[in-house]
Amino acid sequence: MIAVEKAELSRFPTLYNSTADMRVFASTIGNTGNLTNPSDTVGPGWTTPGATDFEIFDAFSYGADTAKFEDILKNGYVQGEDCFTSADDDNDGKTNCFDYDCQFIASCSSSGINAISYTDKSSPLVTGVKIEEYHDGALVMYDTNKPTNGTLEFYKADSQCSSLNITVYDMGITSASVRDYKLWHKADIYSSTLGYALDNSTAYYYKLKVCDNGGKCAVSKCSSFITATSSSKCGFCNFVTRIKVPTGWNVSYDVNQDGTYEHLQGQVCGLTAGMKSNYTMRQVNIKLSKSDGTMYVEFLNASLSKTGLNDKVRSVSDSGSFIGTSTLVGLTSETRDKIINNLHPEVCRIKIPNSGTCTQLFHCDDNGNNCVDKTAAATLVDSTNCVWQVPNCEFSTYKTNAATSSSSSSSSGGGGGGGGGAFALPNATTEVPADSKATETSEDSKVPGSVKTPEEVGEDKIGDQQSQDGLLGPEEEKKVTLSIWLWALIGISVVIVLSVIGYNVLKSKKL
Repeated sequence: MIAVEKAELSRFPTLYNSTADMRVFASTIGNTGNLTNPSDTVGPGWTTPGATDFEIFDAFSYGADTAKFEDILKNGYVQGEDCFTSADDDNDGKTNCFDYDCQFIASCSSSGINAISYTDKSSPLVTGVKIEEYHDGALVMYDTNKPTNGTLEFYKADSQCSSLNITVYDMGITSASVRDYKLWHKADIYSSTLGYALDNSTAYYYKLKVCDNGGKCAVSKCSSFITATSSSKCGFCNFVTRIKVPTGWNVSYDVNQDGTYEHLQGQVCGLTAGMKSNYTMRQVNIKLSKSDGTMYVEFLNASLSKTGLNDKVRSVSDSGSFIGTSTLVGLTSETRDKIINNLHPEVCRIKIPNSGTCTQLFHCDDNGNNCVDKTAAATLVDSTNCVWQVPNCEFSTYKTNAATSSSSSSSSGGGGGGGGGAFALPNATTEVPADSKATETSEDSKVPGSVKTPEEVGEDKIGDQQSQDGLLGPEEEKKVTLSIWLWALIGISVVIVLSVIGYNVLKSKKL
């Protein structure tokens, strides 16, 4: 092993950048080798500063690197990229398909970082850690700058981290419903994962390891946490769960996960009250539903925690936090990041407003455009009520095949100016996308499954609009105007001719 001081590398400013990916190549020379003919070589390969033997800081602890944890400290959650907009939503210098956040989005399957010509030089980095210590266990939540899997290597009382006790795997590894590589991760260090309860007021040691789908990994230093003195002196053990939603929406909880939502938030103690919770409520089901029952978003096996539902995260009552129209249901990127990156649900389900056939599912942007057919990857849970289990808890909006055959705008749903939770639903356009598998029935042939091109759909809409409004296009108006003038001239000519004839007849009689 060769160790090189960073200060020595800094002497070569044209070759070394302390924050950039590093290209590394090594060679050895034996007794018979020379500089032009080394005995052995390795590389070249790439590594990223901060990916090896990095320190773990709790983002909410005093003294944490405020620059590194700026998103968590400012927003209360790690902001991700909205892969449907042109903006750099997470301010990391990358947009859309060139942002690792969009690596597994269908529209980026062959472009950006997924292009054949692209070389991934970056090792993953842990960008935020939140630690909750209990008297008999702990919870470690951590985020990465690119999709990775995650493991926590637990060394129990070994302060050198030399003798591994057990490996605690991330949900992406243990659950088939969660994508293997993602941005959020958590390690439940409880009796259910360890096989034993931790002792109170005791130091325990661990390392974090994250690897991307290309096999590039980052491993932390040997780190530790100390369990709480007792259950009565546990700052994270008890808390109140309350999610503030827009007017017209309800929050309900299925704590024992028996399918019955026994707690409707605000029903017992008033609208500003929450649900008394504690750290043992590790898996609950949460449903955010429209009051009229037309739509909902459901999160199964979500994790409740005090830091996960901090005061900056628990409010999703801003204008447009939920997207709901007569054909669409979904979450904006900010609401998605607050809920998915902090509550870590295993499964997400949606109920889509629908009055027709519910056999296909389309994932679209916030406006209902740029849709991708997700039917094969999704699960139809209830065809009568159009309830779908969406793949990998991806958002923003979804609609079903019945919604693709007509154009619609947003429903009212309490839209308007500010004023305590009222929210405006964005306009949604549901033209059939060119690359979708949606079909429309031909009005002429009435053959099921006949597909109309986008141009034909547009022509049909123009014709429908004309027949509904009684209006004609510019060309038709011009033709009608010319016809009117022509008939008017003919009529005037006839009148003049008849007048002349009549005059001559009267004159001849007088003579």
